[in-house]
Amino acid sequence: MGPVILSLGSNIAPKRRFMEEMVHEVEKALKLPVLRSRMMETEPVETPEKQEWFLNCVMAGGFDGTPRELLALCGAIEGKLGRVRTSIKGPRTADVDILAFGDYIIQGPDLVLPHPGFLRRRFCLEGAREILPDFIIPGVGVSLTRYYETAIKSLGEQAVIYCD
Repeated sequence: MGPVILSLGSNIAPKRRFMEEMVHEVEKALKLPVLRSRMMETEPVETPEKQEWFLNCVMAGGFDGTPRELLALCGAIEGKLGRVRTSIKGPRTADVDILAFGDYIIQGPDLVLPHPGFLRRRFCLEGAREILPDFIIPGVGVSLTRYYETAIKSLGEQAVIYCD
């Protein structure tokens, strides 16, 4: 099947602490080897209102379950870290998104894989390419490295600052 790829983010203080806790929870949930990109500070994109910048990273590993079981686990991690959904794409203590689940392609009401933002958000592409450069993007049929090389021009205005 291949690895699952997750994006993690927080833009409510204390962001660093929330990120460390999310990383720890994801490490417990995924099978080894678990990979993690560098931490990035990113400008919010696709948000309806001005928000604080995010801390983000991308993680990957194996998972012994279904995509919906992983979705439920991501929601549980967000809830454990105090995420409250008061508005769509509003500020959040914890955000754990499934970017890809192996080679699955799903178009459901509650789950779309690959994640719709995966190929539009610079931090997702850069983080995933950093840890899994040869991963073949489901439905696209090219590696993250090859896709990134062509997509970076259109994503160049999205600010990403590496923090570690």
